[in-house]
Amino acid sequence: MYRCGGEPIGETGSVYDDDLSALAETPAEEIVCVDCGGPCHLITPAREDGQWYVGDIVAYRCRDCRDRWDIELPPIDTDLAND
Repeated sequence: MYRCGGEPIGETGSVYDDDLSALAETPAEEIVCVDCGGPCHLITPAREDGQWYVGDIVAYRCRDCRDRWDIELPPIDTDLAND
């Protein structure tokens, strides 16, 4: 299977299947809404293997104003993990 542009997709649907350095931190279950300050809850389910990869897009929905926030997952910050 291939993504638009010809990039191959692995078994989990990610181009990063064989690259463990491309793992991202698990997204928070709740964040604060930038618009109203209310709680936004994660609405994107994890993959079947439970992994999150750099570049995955996760969506949150605000309980109060109902805005949706889509966030791209960054790489794990190894500098913070070593402190």
